[in-house]
Amino acid sequence: MSVDRERIKRFISEVRSAISFMSKCSERPFEDLTDSDKYAIRYNIIVIAEALSAIALHVYVETSTV
Repeated sequence: MSVDRERIKRFISEVRSAISFMSKCSERPFEDLTDSDKYAIRYNIIVIAEALSAIALHVYVETSTV
């Protein structure tokens, strides 16, 4: 089995998109963020965590010799 590079690229794209969104939000003072902005930031943190976890799991499963 081998690592699916396209799959990894899709996950990385998700991470980059989430980081880009949060970067834009971080330009404003925290007090100026709406509740929707704060929930969107939380959601994007979850997206990043899930994508990184999926990358790690995929690489492990595809390269595991067990």
